[in-house]
Amino acid sequence: RDERSFDAFHARKGQLCRLNEIQSFPGTNTQHVALSMPGMGPNLQKDYPEVLNFTRFWGRGKRLFEKGDTRLIVEEVVGVDSTFLELFSFQLLEGDPTTALDEPYSIVLSRETAEKFFGGGRALGESLAMNGKPYKITGIAENVPENSHLQFDALLSISTVTRENPEFNNEFGSNYMVTYLLLDPAADAAALESKMPEFLSRHMPPESYNGQDVNDFYALYFQPLPDVHLASMNVEHDYQNYRKFNGV
Repeated sequence: RDERSFDAFHARKGQLCRLNEIQSFPGTNTQHVALSMPGMGPNLQKDYPEVLNFTRFWGRGKRLFEKGDTRLIVEEVVGVDSTFLELFSFQLLEGDPTTALDEPYSIVLSRETAEKFFGGGRALGESLAMNGKPYKITGIAENVPENSHLQFDALLSISTVTRENPEFNNEFGSNYMVTYLLLDPAADAAALESKMPEFLSRHMPPESYNGQDVNDFYALYFQPLPDVHLASMNVEHDYQNYRKFNGV
């Protein structure tokens, strides 16, 4: 396969970047990390007009779904924002990419996953249960191409979480999801990066961080989407590295 073709099918690839961190904690080696905090994407869009939009990609691992007597493990379940299918050009065979993930308890299945539950029957508008809660199928996506560093079998709407926890979009503390930003074509990414220490200080002030300056431990930078596949071997928690070294 042509390694340079990775992610090239996304129409907005020239505007998309991944938000990465450089973490420097006392007693540990400095490391580049592809994970970020839930509040970073929403607040970057709010604070800087150069950030036109964002989406988060929150790997939830394997999950058991049920439909009647059918109980199946879905391998790659991911929570995403409603904007995911607008920012990334994954083909939706059924459903509206602009609204499919708007509502809480919405789920978009890959074609292969839908066929496992419904055979050749219609899946759109049906529901699957996870942990006893019904998720309405609002879209069927074509199976993800191999030359995508992002892979999924099912997409869950992050609005499910924000409805249960309204403060989710302002959480700063733990890094456990990947954030992608859509930048204005006229934006100077380097100039925007230079504002990130101010951003961190504003949202993680010393009084909420044991009196310490968060910039002593964290730095943020933007990795252009076309660089993610070939330039991430030194990035911890990079999704494709995780899949490669864990035999996924």
